[in-house]
Amino acid sequence: MNDLSKMYQVYVNKELQVNKNEILNVARLKQKTLSFLHDLGEVCQDSRCFIFWEKEEAIHHDELLEHYLDGLKMLMSIGYELRIDTIKNHTEIPNRLSLEDLFLKIYQSMMNVSSTYSSQDYQNTIDDYFSLGFQLGIDLDEIIEGRRNFTKDEWIDILIRSIGMEPTTLDEKVKWHLLLRMVPLVENNYNLCELGPRG
Repeated sequence: MNDLSKMYQVYVNKELQVNKNEILNVARLKQKTLSFLHDLGEVCQDSRCFIFWEKEEAIHHDELLEHYLDGLKMLMSIGYELRIDTIKNHTEIPNRLSLEDLFLKIYQSMMNVSSTYSSQDYQNTIDDYFSLGFQLGIDLDEIIEGRRNFTKDEWIDILIRSIGMEPTTLDEKVKWHLLLRMVPLVENNYNLCELGPRG
């Protein structure tokens, strides 16, 4: 897990390109907190740590990984909202908590973050979330490897989502238009006026 700090920096840099440094937006932070808690609930359900009336089914690792990654992305986005520049690399520390207790601890840590805006509470939440990943059999190498296997269309959708648009509601031509508008962000000698019509 030594690349956690690097992965966080990449995420913050991406957010900085889209959202110019603005003051703490409490309403957006609350929305992102709710979104993270929803993702955490999905991971909890996928892990099958509670089953009351259903037959025990096998854990679907791909669904679990997808929901875990959604939660991780939202957690990093919350870090950006709190203007946290860096996070400590997480090392695999055996956690003696049961899965149920770990889910509840993450929930409580996240509630503390949303009320106190504390960087230490945020670091505790990240640490606990990665401990949860370890207990569920997810590691950072699997996350990084999964990103290498994305198709071109999946990468396009990720880039479109990074600017706050939902790609599933857009047709192909609009997606390419939005991507073209991002060229000046990655190419030094390219100006938006060059993207205009001839005339």
